[in-house]
Amino acid sequence: MKGMSCPQAWAWWLLAKLPVRERVGSKVLPIPTKSRSPFRGRTEALGEQQEPPRIHAGEVSVAQTYQRFQLEADVLLPVPLHPARQRLRGFNQALLLARVCSRLTGVPVNEELIRQRPTQAQVSLTGRSRQQNMMGAFLYVSTAATPGVANRKILIIDDVCTTGATLDACARPLFAAGARSVTGLVLASAWHRT
Repeated sequence: MKGMSCPQAWAWWLLAKLPVRERVGSKVLPIPTKSRSPFRGRTEALGEQQEPPRIHAGEVSVAQTYQRFQLEADVLLPVPLHPARQRLRGFNQALLLARVCSRLTGVPVNEELIRQRPTQAQVSLTGRSRQQNMMGAFLYVSTAATPGVANRKILIIDDVCTTGATLDACARPLFAAGARSVTGLVLASAWHRT
């Protein structure tokens, strides 16, 4: 497994644009990306920090990544943690990233996707088990307070992608709620090569 990230003070680079098609469940492949250096730790450490990562807008250059891949989004949607997990951690790294991206691009954040049940940590699971673990884990609950997803281009923001199972599981309820397109933008990818 290879993962890539910038090791300096958690100033991560957004590394991969992952298209999620309407035919959810298809193989999702990363676009070739660059990093300052290979991530030399275990990739799952990105999601298991005990303190919020320090995300510096100039170093992360979220807006540049957004523009480089010519992303078009009406709404940014961070991958949610289960409430119990978020209470333990104290923050949601995907939400922090989405807020930085929103601040730099002007695209609003929507937090109406919820993780309706706890899931196992993906790091210990095989590809097929990851898909089963995430199946039905997310629910989209619309409110009048934020921009909805119907007929909109949605950009899901997450920290790490290995098999695409989490992005796939997030995309399903968004398409069911009428999203026009769903794309995933992740911080780091750890792709198994077979």
